[in-house]
Order: sequence, then structure tokens, then C-alpha cells
Amino acid sequence: MKRKWFSWLLRLTVSALLIGYFVFNLADRYGGLHGAWLQFVRVFSMARPIWLLAALGLMMLGYSLLTLRWKVLLAAQDHYPPYKRLFRFYIMSTFFNNFLPSTIGGDALRVVQSRRDSSRGAMSLMVVLVERLSGLAALMLIAAVGIVVDGPLRTSRNRLISVVILALTALAVLSVVLGHPRTASRWLPRLRRLLPTGMGSRIQAAVESLWAYYRRPASLGACLGISLVFQFNMVVYYWVIARTLNRVPDFVDFVLNVPIMVFLLMVVPAINGLGVRTAGFRTLMRFPAAFALAAEFVDLGFRIMVGLLGGLVFVFYRRSNE
Repeated sequence: MKRKWFSWLLRLTVSALLIGYFVFNLADRYGGLHGAWLQFVRVFSMARPIWLLAALGLMMLGYSLLTLRWKVLLAAQDHYPPYKRLFRFYIMSTFFNNFLPSTIGGDALRVVQSRRDSSRGAMSLMVVLVERLSGLAALMLIAAVGIVVDGPLRTSRNRLISVVILALTALAVLSVVLGHPRTASRWLPRLRRLLPTGMGSRIQAAVESLWAYYRRPASLGACLGISLVFQFNMVVYYWVIARTLNRVPDFVDFVLNVPIMVFLLMVVPAINGLGVRTAGFRTLMRFPAAFALAAEFVDLGFRIMVGLLGGLVFVFYRRSNE
């Protein structure tokens, strides 16, 4: 419990420092906090309803794609829950991601619900892990396309991203080789002998659940394809948010930079990514500070709305199952 609250406090501190930095930077430019607030309100008031609706639609499309990916991976494990039920769990998970002091609360909810439906805990956990890894792979592929278009050696940033992509690709290939049934059947028994009985059994069950995707590579291919569409949808989503604020950004620039921002959202400890998006819009997309903060809060507003909807769905679901 103490560790969870320490993690939450760390994320709160990081978010406060990031937002505080940009707010005071804005205040220094516009003659104080009052001037900064007026500038923020001026930029935020530029938001055009038609683009806001488009961004919200893209966000909901994203959740639909994530649900489809989850369903495809479960089907490869011979588990076939209805799409509507899975979508309900995904929307419920947004409440846990947005309002509870945990970074994996939503994933934990989906694992628990899947385990209740299938009675296979290891499988439920590994499906969510494969989801996350396929999302990361798709993110790197989109970044690679952006790098190729922009020139892999043109800037020091491009060279660094190229090295990271190559390193992650090598790690992915190694993981695929080690996880293959023929390879894993050699090292897995040795590992089990080194671990306590219960832990060794759980690890073996988890690894064996991955073998379904070696037997059904089409499912894994479909998962990666859906992840690619989802990550491209994220690029369009953030581009539309920029258009909402009357910016006309270069789309190729977003193809290159949004994967970096999404990756930072995955690894930087912050509450709902608060402050990380502002830093991304400011440093990667080179938005003025007021526009970067406004884009952050447009995105955050959508996530809070969907999270509250997820909370309502969770309440009604609990009542219907009591």
C-alpha cells in the first residue's frame, strides 16, 4: 500500500513540476500569472466545436479498435466473449486508469474480468501483455516510417530514434526466438528448477499460453495490424486536437513526433500523462506554451469524460451482478 501511494505521489510531483514549469514560463512572458491565464483562455477559446467532435470520435474509435484487438487475441486462446461485453470492460477500465492511484488499474480490471470468464489467469494476463507489446511494436513501425520520410540521418534526434528502433527490433526478435515452443522447452524446465514450485508453475503456464500465437500466427498478425491502425489513429487524433486550436501543423511532423510523445506517456511517471503531453507539444511539435497547455487540457478533458462514463458503466455493471 505504501509503495502504491509513493508511486502516486511521485507521479503527482512530476505532473506538478512539468505543468508549473510551462505556466511560470508563460507568466514570465505575459507579465504574471493573470496575464498567463488570460493568454491560456484566449487560446482555449479558439477551440472549434466541429474539430472537438472529430477528436472525440477518434478517441472512441480508438477504444473500439483496442476492444477488437483484445477479442482477436482471446479468440486465439479459444475464448470467445461477445464484443459488446469486452467494450464495456474497456470503457470501465478508463475510470480506473484516470481516477485511481495506479498506473495499471485498468489493465488489472480487464485481467480479472477475463479470468472470471475463462478461469485461466495466466492466459488473461499474457493476452494483456501481448496487447501492450504489439502496441509498442506498432508505435515503433510508425516512427520508422516517419524517420524514413524525414531522413534517418538528417538530425541527431533522427539518428537517436533510429538506434532505439533498431535496438527494440533486436530485442523483439530475441524474445520471439526465446518464446518459441522448441526454444522455451529447453530453458523453461531449467528455470522451474531454480524457482519455488508455485512461481515456476505460474511462469510455465504463462509461457505456454503464448504458444497459441505461434500455432496461430494469423491472430498475431491481425493484432499487429489493428495496433498499427490504432497508433495511426492516435497520430490523427493529436493532429485534429491541433486543428481544434486553429493550428495547421505538418502531418508528417506528427507522424514522426506523436510516437515519441506516446512512448514518453508510457514511461514517464505522471498522473494521466499530465504535463508530458504539454512537454511533447511544446518541444516536439514546437507549439507556443499557451497552445501546448490548451492542447493538453483538451485531451485531458476528453479522457476525464470517458473515465466518468466508465465509472457509471462500472456502477451499473456491479449492481446488475449483485
